[in-house]
Amino acid sequence: MNIKERLDNGFVELIVGDLITKNLMDKGNYLHVTMSVSGMFSRRTTDLGQQFLSFIKSPLN
Repeated sequence: MNIKERLDNGFVELIVGDLITKNLMDKGNYLHVTMSVSGMFSRRTTDLGQQFLSFIKSPLN
């Protein structure tokens, strides 16, 4: 399955939904909307999400 097919069949929505459910990403409407430049670069992760990203970048630190 290529990227376009994944986007078309809800794959990204599934992933974002899972991240929100697991409290790794803030709740909000991020997909299929128009955003300002500042909104596009705003952090969407929770504190727990930031900790997880730090861990997977360097798990031994």
